[in-house]
Amino acid sequence: MWNGDAFENPEAQYRVHPFWFWNGDMEEEQIKRQVAEMATQGVGGFFICPRQGLQIPYLSEAWFDKVRVAVQAAADHGMQVWLYDEYPYPSGMAGGEVTLDFPGAKQRQLIHHQLVVQGGEAVDLELPWGRVLVAKAIPKDAQGKRLWQESIDLRSKIGNIQTDQVYQETGLTSYNRKRFFTYRTAFRLLWDVPAGDWEMVVFQEKEIDDFKYYGNFVDPCHKEAMSRFIELTHERYKSAVGDQFESVIKGMFSDEIAPLGRIPGHHSFPVISVSVVVIV
Repeated sequence: MWNGDAFENPEAQYRVHPFWFWNGDMEEEQIKRQVAEMATQGVGGFFICPRQGLQIPYLSEAWFDKVRVAVQAAADHGMQVWLYDEYPYPSGMAGGEVTLDFPGAKQRQLIHHQLVVQGGEAVDLELPWGRVLVAKAIPKDAQGKRLWQESIDLRSKIGNIQTDQVYQETGLTSYNRKRFFTYRTAFRLLWDVPAGDWEMVVFQEKEIDDFKYYGNFVDPCHKEAMSRFIELTHERYKSAVGDQFESVIKGMFSDEIAPLGRIPGHHSFPVISVSVVVIV
């Protein structure tokens, strides 16, 4: 049956619920004022969403004090609240604290290097700083077929180097002011190629260090790390405003959490990076 009044004046759950970015000091009077303004404009609720620029320490008691103010203001205006479990995103890091507690839960990528070389060449290859899983050279026959049973292990040809060289002058006296530093560790492979045609393959496992906001990302299949995430976020929200669950607070929003691909042992791999070089 048609109910025109319900359509023109829907309940809070059917009204718009914007993401409310908290990105400043979030003064309590401002929180109350903004909630009242949203209610006046017909907004049914909001998602409390910490974002860049936030001055309140995330997950501190000061943070939850502000959340309580917003939840109470929403209750006063008959509005709904949805919580957001990360700062900023993806979910699972607790603002980066989870991987501090469980560094082994950082996701890793599989990097593949492939080179075609010929006898007499001197290979000099810089590799990123990541665990070497496989480093082999496979000879090829006259038809270009790989002779895997005759492959050579190249792991002993790999060592580490410091790639960035910095010269500084420091100190208080003239005789000790000169300093030479090196940074950024990498691997370097040196190999004199025997006669014939060869194909080199190197596989490495490397921590993701340029993902989103914290450089790395957590493996959501790591049981202990995810238990810590829930403890730091969901359980603390429950302690702070759990009495408002279901009545005012309708749920928790999790954002973009997903495995980037994984193998047993909590090692996770996104899309393989491939580097192919032909040396003639």
